[in-house]
Amino acid sequence: MFQSLDEKVKGKHCDGMAGIIEEGKATMEEDFDETTMDACLIAAGQRAEHYEMAAYGTLVAWAQGMGHTQAARLLQQTLDEEKATDKKLSALAEGGINQSAADAAHPEEEEEDEEPVAVAANGGRKSSAKAGRR
Repeated sequence: MFQSLDEKVKGKHCDGMAGIIEEGKATMEEDFDETTMDACLIAAGQRAEHYEMAAYGTLVAWAQGMGHTQAARLLQQTLDEEKATDKKLSALAEGGINQSAADAAHPEEEEEDEEPVAVAANGGRKSSAKAGRR
Protein backbone atom coordinates (compact mmCIF):
# COMPACT_ATOMS: atom_id res chain seq x y z
CA MET A 1 0.00 0.00 0.00
CA PHE A 2 2.76 2.43 0.91
CA GLN A 3 4.62 1.66 -2.34
CA SER A 4 1.50 2.36 -4.38
CA LEU A 5 1.30 5.78 -2.67
CA ASP A 6 5.06 6.37 -3.11
CA GLU A 7 5.41 6.69 0.67
CA LYS A 8 7.99 5.28 3.08
CA VAL A 9 6.80 2.93 5.79
CA LYS A 10 7.27 4.59 9.17
CA GLY A 11 6.46 3.12 12.52
CA LYS A 12 5.47 5.17 15.53
CA HIS A 13 5.00 4.16 19.15
CA CYS A 14 1.35 4.31 20.22
CA ASP A 15 0.88 5.23 23.87
CA GLY A 16 -2.79 4.20 23.75
CA MET A 17 -2.11 0.67 22.53
CA ALA A 18 0.86 0.37 24.90
CA GLY A 19 -1.50 1.20 27.77
CA ILE A 20 -4.00 -1.40 26.65
CA ILE A 21 -1.24 -4.01 26.45
CA GLU A 22 0.01 -3.05 29.94
CA GLU A 23 -3.53 -3.41 31.31
CA GLY A 24 -3.68 -6.89 29.79
CA LYS A 25 -0.35 -7.82 31.35
CA ALA A 26 -1.52 -6.55 34.74
CA THR A 27 -4.68 -8.64 34.41
CA MET A 28 -2.60 -11.74 33.80
CA GLU A 29 -0.83 -11.16 37.13
CA GLU A 30 -4.12 -11.22 39.07
CA ASP A 31 -5.09 -14.24 41.13
CA PHE A 32 -8.37 -15.00 39.37
CA ASP A 33 -9.95 -18.40 38.89
CA GLU A 34 -9.55 -19.80 35.37
CA THR A 35 -12.98 -18.76 34.10
CA THR A 36 -12.68 -15.21 35.43
CA MET A 37 -9.22 -14.92 33.87
CA ASP A 38 -10.68 -16.05 30.54
CA ALA A 39 -13.42 -13.41 30.76
CA CYS A 40 -10.88 -10.72 31.67
CA LEU A 41 -8.54 -11.67 28.83
CA ILE A 42 -11.41 -11.60 26.35
CA ALA A 43 -12.27 -8.11 27.59
CA ALA A 44 -8.63 -7.03 27.24
CA GLY A 45 -8.52 -8.43 23.71
CA GLN A 46 -11.69 -6.56 22.82
CA ARG A 47 -10.25 -3.28 24.12
CA ALA A 48 -7.32 -3.75 21.74
CA GLU A 49 -9.64 -4.68 18.86
CA HIS A 50 -11.86 -1.63 19.45
CA TYR A 51 -8.83 0.65 19.49
CA GLU A 52 -7.61 -0.87 16.22
CA MET A 53 -11.08 -0.63 14.66
CA ALA A 54 -11.21 3.07 15.49
CA ALA A 55 -7.82 3.64 13.87
CA TYR A 56 -8.56 1.61 10.73
CA GLY A 57 -12.00 3.18 10.36
CA THR A 58 -10.39 6.61 10.39
CA LEU A 59 -7.72 5.54 7.89
CA VAL A 60 -10.35 4.14 5.52
CA ALA A 61 -12.23 7.44 5.64
CA TRP A 62 -9.07 9.44 5.03
CA ALA A 63 -7.98 7.23 2.13
CA GLN A 64 -11.42 7.52 0.56
CA GLY A 65 -11.41 11.28 1.08
CA MET A 66 -8.07 11.58 -0.69
CA GLY A 67 -9.21 9.37 -3.56
CA HIS A 68 -6.82 6.52 -2.74
CA THR A 69 -9.27 3.74 -3.59
CA GLN A 70 -6.69 0.92 -3.58
CA ALA A 71 -5.41 1.93 -0.14
CA ALA A 72 -8.97 2.36 1.14
CA ARG A 73 -9.84 -1.13 -0.08
CA LEU A 74 -6.81 -2.68 1.66
CA LEU A 75 -7.48 -0.77 4.87
CA GLN A 76 -11.14 -1.82 4.75
CA GLN A 77 -10.06 -5.47 4.49
CA THR A 78 -7.99 -5.04 7.63
CA LEU A 79 -10.87 -3.25 9.37
CA ASP A 80 -13.18 -6.13 8.43
CA GLU A 81 -10.68 -8.61 9.92
CA GLU A 82 -10.59 -6.62 13.16
CA LYS A 83 -14.39 -6.59 13.30
CA ALA A 84 -14.51 -10.36 12.69
CA THR A 85 -12.06 -10.94 15.53
CA ASP A 86 -14.17 -8.75 17.82
CA LYS A 87 -17.28 -10.76 16.91
CA LYS A 88 -15.49 -14.01 17.72
CA LEU A 89 -14.41 -12.65 21.09
CA SER A 90 -17.97 -11.51 21.81
CA ALA A 91 -19.28 -14.94 20.87
CA LEU A 92 -16.84 -16.58 23.30
CA ALA A 93 -17.77 -14.21 26.11
CA GLU A 94 -21.50 -14.39 25.51
CA GLY A 95 -21.37 -18.12 24.88
CA GLY A 96 -21.00 -18.81 28.57
CA ILE A 97 -17.63 -17.54 29.73
CA ASN A 98 -18.95 -14.28 31.18
CA GLN A 99 -21.81 -16.05 32.94
CA SER A 100 -19.50 -18.73 34.32
CA ALA A 101 -17.16 -16.03 35.63
CA ALA A 102 -20.10 -14.20 37.22
CA ASP A 103 -21.33 -17.41 38.81
CA ALA A 104 -17.84 -18.16 40.16
CA ALA A 105 -17.59 -14.65 41.60
CA HIS A 106 -20.97 -14.87 43.33
CA PRO A 107 -21.72 -18.52 44.08
CA GLU A 108 -23.99 -17.58 47.00
CA GLU A 109 -26.38 -15.83 44.61
CA GLU A 110 -27.66 -19.01 43.02
CA GLU A 111 -31.29 -18.80 41.97
CA GLU A 112 -33.72 -19.35 44.78
CA ASP A 113 -37.18 -20.87 44.58
CA GLU A 114 -38.97 -17.79 45.88
CA GLU A 115 -39.02 -14.28 44.48
CA PRO A 116 -36.82 -11.72 46.25
CA VAL A 117 -38.50 -9.01 48.26
CA ALA A 118 -37.35 -5.42 47.82
CA VAL A 119 -37.73 -2.67 50.35
CA ALA A 120 -39.45 0.36 48.84
CA ALA A 121 -37.88 3.79 49.25
CA ASN A 122 -40.56 4.71 51.82
CA GLY A 123 -39.59 1.78 54.03
CA GLY A 124 -42.48 -0.45 52.98
CA ARG A 125 -42.02 -3.85 51.39
CA LYS A 126 -42.96 -4.80 47.87
CA SER A 127 -42.38 -7.87 45.76
CA SER A 128 -40.05 -7.55 42.80
CA ALA A 129 -39.61 -9.84 39.80
CA LYS A 130 -36.26 -11.37 39.04
CA ALA A 131 -34.86 -9.12 36.33
CA GLY A 132 -32.18 -10.39 34.01
CA ARG A 133 -31.48 -13.59 35.89
CA ARG A 134 -30.98 -16.83 33.98
